[in-house]
Amino acid sequence: MLKQQTKVQAVNSMLAAVGEAPITNLEADLAEAQTAITILDDVSRELQTRGWSWNRQVNRKIKRSATNEVHLPAHTLAVDIKDEFTERQMRGSRVAFRNGKLYDLVKFTYIFDADPTLDLIYGLDFDELPESARRAIVLDATARYTQIVLGVDTDTQFITSQAIKAYIQLEQEEDNLSDFNIVTDNPLTSYTSDRVRYLP
Repeated sequence: MLKQQTKVQAVNSMLAAVGEAPITNLEADLAEAQTAITILDDVSRELQTRGWSWNRQVNRKIKRSATNEVHLPAHTLAVDIKDEFTERQMRGSRVAFRNGKLYDLVKFTYIFDADPTLDLIYGLDFDELPESARRAIVLDATARYTQIVLGVDTDTQFITSQAIKAYIQLEQEEDNLSDFNIVTDNPLTSYTSDRVRYLP
């Protein structure tokens, strides 16, 4: 039975690309393996920060603490605040994830007057990712790893072309899984359609 690629297998693919022996666990005391793990995690974080159907939670209302602060999960990568009633991006408001809490970039405070409705993007462990995302991450990470270990002149054209194909496949899968609407999901058209026209 064909199973999803594990993180150990992903690291071993990267090691094989530069002629290194495989490892049996992620705690292996091998400098090359630890470098591969670091690059793999960096690429994974980079891809996930963009936000996909499988690591995004939309319109989540989070209750404030007793001090009116909003604590967010530690694996939050990005956050956006929504209007409570329209569930669209709140104009004139900007927030960020700082010190484990929601921070108001306009008012320069951690204090909120009401429980916010948020869109959250989470960073998932490698073994929680869909197979298409794992493949894209591994191929991209392998291309970067070989250039670091073997030198910038290393011919990574084949690996890079495979990584590009994997990203395209991931995009196609995302399009199939997501029910995008050109009116509500595009920021410009969403703003236009949400405007109220006042006639004299």
